[in-house]
Amino acid sequence: MDMVKVFKALGHEFRFEVVMALLEGRIHSCCGEVRSYEQGCCVTDLTDKFDMSQSTISHHLGILLDAGIVNMEKRGLWSVYLISPETIQELHKQIGDWLSPTCQLPNCSS
Repeated sequence: MDMVKVFKALGHEFRFEVVMALLEGRIHSCCGEVRSYEQGCCVTDLTDKFDMSQSTISHHLGILLDAGIVNMEKRGLWSVYLISPETIQELHKQIGDWLSPTCQLPNCSS
């Protein structure tokens, strides 16, 4: 996983908001192709939630896809974007590894 690419993708306010909304289950799918237990959506779901064009949202999803933060599956006529649990777990692990054992800051308790 390219951590720079992941952080660059998450560094944009809209993309960060989309990822957090998916992780927290705040985007509910209207296309009928996303199961209730999946952390995913269709582009239409995002155009309904955010005041952006379909092409702009698709562009941002492409960046998240390229960074490995989301995966895309074709389901019938729909493209479904799903959170990549592997990437989220690796990101969590990496941040923990960076901060926990070697913190040299004055206020660090480790």
